[in-house]
Amino acid sequence: GGGLQVHSNYTWAKGIDDCEARNELGGGAGNAYMNVYNRRLDRGLSGNSISHRWIASVSYDLPFGKGRRVEFSGLAHHVLGGWSLGYIGELRTGAPWGPNEQTNRTNAFSPQNRPNVVGDPKITRSRTRHEKIQSWFDTAAFAQPPQFVFGDAGRISGYGPGAAAMDLSILKDFRFLERFTLQFRAEMLNFINRPSFGLPNLSRGQAAFGRISSLAPGNEARIVQFGLHLKF
Repeated sequence: GGGLQVHSNYTWAKGIDDCEARNELGGGAGNAYMNVYNRRLDRGLSGNSISHRWIASVSYDLPFGKGRRVEFSGLAHHVLGGWSLGYIGELRTGAPWGPNEQTNRTNAFSPQNRPNVVGDPKITRSRTRHEKIQSWFDTAAFAQPPQFVFGDAGRISGYGPGAAAMDLSILKDFRFLERFTLQFRAEMLNFINRPSFGLPNLSRGQAAFGRISSLAPGNEARIVQFGLHLKF
């Protein structure tokens, strides 16, 4: 009403499976099962299981100009009328993650192996964002299993960083010759310029184990673009 439109959607979800697909938001490092003879060991949260996700979009035609609540004529109409604002954003919690062994020593028909759990990987003390990136979880909580033995870590051991994506647009319509509208568009993608980080390194045995070195899929620094759209 009144030129304002709001769409909002909140999802609370939990997905469980026993295998991983490619291009998932989270999951393990190897996209493979551990023991072909006991697939129950791979049952856990799906890599795409996002617990909380909120998506909202807003469009608002500013109430100035011809045919709107505050009408202008002449030059004032051309300058102040025809403006619109648009917003779309997503806020979500992190994707699940689970560690794998860099070296598989089971000597079995097993594409990968997971480590043993020897402690709590969750770090509860307050830390800066830089500290979290350097070590998202307590890597000392995982240890190499004995040779010819499957590790006892589950497929999922925790959650990665959440993500926020917000885009903003400013539009201005110029109408002329009755049937033509020229629209000026200024669009700002990730206008808050906030990085959303990907999962940490999940391969135990590598020097970067537990460290975050990438951004979440689709996340980029702020992008500002301008355009003209002729409608007839």
